[in-house]
Amino acid sequence: MSPKSYIKIFIFLVIVLRFAYSALFKNSSSDYSTTSAVVGATIDFKTQKHDWGNIAKEKQVQAQAQLHSKPKEPMLIDNSFDRMLPSKPLRPLNLEIVSRTHSVDLSFVDVSEDGLGSQDHPHLGGLDEDGKYGYVFNELSLQMNPPKFQRVDEEGDACENNKDGNYKMLTNRVSIDFAGHEAAEANAKVKGAPERAKIMCIVYTIEAHHSRITPIQQTWGQRCDGFIAISDKTDPILGTVNVPHEGDEEYGNIWQKIRSAWSYVYDNYYEMYDWFHIGGDDLYVLVENLRLYLESEEIQLAANGGKVLPNTPPTSQYPLFLGRRFKEQGNEQRIFNSGGSGYTLNKAALKSLVVDGMPKCMPHHKTFAEDVMVAACLRNQFKVFPYDTKDEDGGERYMPFMPAHHLTYEIPEGPTDDWYAKYSIDIKEGLDHCALNSVAFHYIKPKLMKRMHAILYGLCP
Repeated sequence: MSPKSYIKIFIFLVIVLRFAYSALFKNSSSDYSTTSAVVGATIDFKTQKHDWGNIAKEKQVQAQAQLHSKPKEPMLIDNSFDRMLPSKPLRPLNLEIVSRTHSVDLSFVDVSEDGLGSQDHPHLGGLDEDGKYGYVFNELSLQMNPPKFQRVDEEGDACENNKDGNYKMLTNRVSIDFAGHEAAEANAKVKGAPERAKIMCIVYTIEAHHSRITPIQQTWGQRCDGFIAISDKTDPILGTVNVPHEGDEEYGNIWQKIRSAWSYVYDNYYEMYDWFHIGGDDLYVLVENLRLYLESEEIQLAANGGKVLPNTPPTSQYPLFLGRRFKEQGNEQRIFNSGGSGYTLNKAALKSLVVDGMPKCMPHHKTFAEDVMVAACLRNQFKVFPYDTKDEDGGERYMPFMPAHHLTYEIPEGPTDDWYAKYSIDIKEGLDHCALNSVAFHYIKPKLMKRMHAILYGLCP
């Protein structure tokens, strides 16, 4: 082979090696490319290293540009804890009251012997019209068929022109919060919104006073979510149920009547309602105001322990005992809620009272002071004390007398035999005594009940 042929072969090999090296470096990485300079089959690695640095820098700039060119997504902030914080804390007194007790599991506990009724008081159950046990009244019957308000009846016209103290208190101070009620009703219809608080109203009476039930049915009773009248005679039309109790049917034995009443309510209606309000047959309840109060942030906060609001439907709850606080015989260590305007229990308080309290708390005692007894049972066994239900201005929500009485009552100076002054706690006089959105009044006979209803709901011409 001639020297010229060797030269041609050498040149050919150099060309082949150049292309081989070039192909190898192009495919060695997907993140950057390589440029090789082959001179006489030699790679300039200094130049190659310099190119890699520039390319890497360019890629970094491109990546940053792409990152900043993407649409920004909103930053998700976990503010669930913020939503649980109240807009304002509980008053120190109420925080102390709530903090003394503990939460209660809300699961229903059957305290009857066989789930169908106990063989002893206070869980004997109700009697039907024929006197047979096992009767469970349909507490929705009034709401399903509410009677029409009769402005004029044998007792006169509910809209009589009488500008007395009752009229003045109900037109110059106390009113139904219709705007708040309508807003709450609208909000409850929004998808995903919680339901409104369900209230069961319980009235205790006797057959001789059944005439007082009709005005209740025509006025405030039908505004409760459920209604029942505990009596000594069953009348499905009136909504009265004979619930037997230990001892005689008499005023001096109301404690036993209430023991059986609360037990009957717990055994049959506990799981259907959030709140339970009980009182005699001479009270008037402003149900819209009561429901708004029970739904308020303050009460939700208190029922959740007093520090944070609940963010899910509760499976446990702190017992709340709401009403008009009185000092028994002026003793601040024995505060109770007056039974006159009624008192309100949440589920935790009702369960505590009936399941664990009734069997141990003076089960055979005889007294008219059922309100004092209920308070003693809750206080001594569960450290549940009456919650201060005054509004922000110091006005009372639960009233033990008629509106006119609270308008004209004057606090006596110095020592006195006036029991109301002795029992009351930091009350105010005149119009300021009652909260703007009061929830209940006592000593309301049928004629005044209808008159109050007509005034409050604008039913007079």
